[in-house]
Amino acid sequence: MDDKHPFFRDLYRAYTDYLNSGAALLNRNLEFYNSITYTILKSNQDPIQLKLHVGEVIDLPEESEGIAYAKIESIFQHQANNGQYYAFFLFSWFQATNTFDSVLECPLYNIQKPEESRWFRIFPINFINHIPHVHFIHNCTNSCNVEHDEINRSYILNEFYYNAV
Repeated sequence: MDDKHPFFRDLYRAYTDYLNSGAALLNRNLEFYNSITYTILKSNQDPIQLKLHVGEVIDLPEESEGIAYAKIESIFQHQANNGQYYAFFLFSWFQATNTFDSVLECPLYNIQKPEESRWFRIFPINFINHIPHVHFIHNCTNSCNVEHDEINRSYILNEFYYNAV
């Protein structure tokens, strides 16, 4: 992939915006993982242990929408020019349709195709600093039989999802 590929543009932006490193990306090698575990340390709070998997949906604060939702498509590490390894998430963003499911009366979202995404897709792992409390259900149609039809990009935000006590 060349420097103009959207993946490397987003990776470069993640380095510049979140890791304060503005050099060209020399290393093109990536290592991918199915999950990641890390601990968030905040002053005056107990540590938060996170274990996130590819395919999980996360909720993030967002300036214009309040809360944005994204599906973790990849977890990978990259070696920066300084020799350090950094872990990143690749997200697919959900876009609100401003419609509701007729039975559940829950909001419907469409997951964006990579080529249609209006938002950056790569972020360092410290971008997620809380345990996600969101659950989406694929809005199945007749084309979903044994597996979900990937052409159908519609999902229902399950507002009835609660944490077990």
